[in-house]
Amino acid sequence: MFLCTLLREERNGEVRSYRCLVLFPAAKGDAAGGVTTIDIAPEVLSSMERIDRDPQVRKALAGMFSMASGGISMVSKG
Repeated sequence: MFLCTLLREERNGEVRSYRCLVLFPAAKGDAAGGVTTIDIAPEVLSSMERIDRDPQVRKALAGMFSMASGGISMVSKG
């Protein structure tokens, strides 16, 4: 799974949530992956490890591009 911040919601000058894109492998084990959005609270986002600081960033990015090369489908949240 790969998470990328896209937008932030602010009220009264305070960040309430971050809208993120999530890229993930298909449940069936196909080569294709899926993409959707998810809203995350600032404290949850700040507790997540950033892959750009992780020594295995190349492996994570290779997996992401592998999913993308297999095709990406939009997944409804509803």
